[in-house]
This record gives sequence, structure tokens and C-alpha cells, in this order.
Amino acid sequence: MRFVLLAGLALFLVGCAPSDQPETVVLRISNWSGAGDDSEFERTVRGIYEEFEHRHPGVDVRVEGIPDGYVSKVILSFVAGTEPDVMLLDAS
Repeated sequence: MRFVLLAGLALFLVGCAPSDQPETVVLRISNWSGAGDDSEFERTVRGIYEEFEHRHPGVDVRVEGIPDGYVSKVILSFVAGTEPDVMLLDAS
């Protein structure tokens, strides 16, 4: 019985040990652009995201394009508990 408790404690402590690799934080950004959108605006925005990642090591910016039904899909993501960290919205 003691062996089982000691083994469990050892596994717990190993799981709590600090990792040598820094954690990566994923920053999810939703927008209404679709795949293949290579406009000047989109290239500028991608450049801004890349600069942000460069200035903040350990942050991974992931853009989630939702070209159709944007509002409905974003609302459903809140209902599902999978909402993005940043949302691009328009005036409407």
C-alpha cells in the first residue's frame, strides 16, 4: 500500500515539475475573410500579426476565417464555449 502511495506521489510531483520549454499561448482571432484572400489589407494584417508574434515569443496568433454566416457562427461559438479571443466586427 505504501508503495502505491509513494508511486502516486512521485508521479504527481513529476507532473508538477517546471517544464524546460515555455508554454505557448494561442491567441485565436476570428474574421470574415475566406481562404485565398490575398488583398493588400489582408497582407498588412498578416504582417501585423507576425510582428506581434515576433515581439511576444510564446504567443501563437491563429486567424480563423469564417467567410459565410459569420455572426451566426460567432454566436454559436459563445454558446459552445469555444469563442475566439479577438473578433473583427463591422458597424452593422
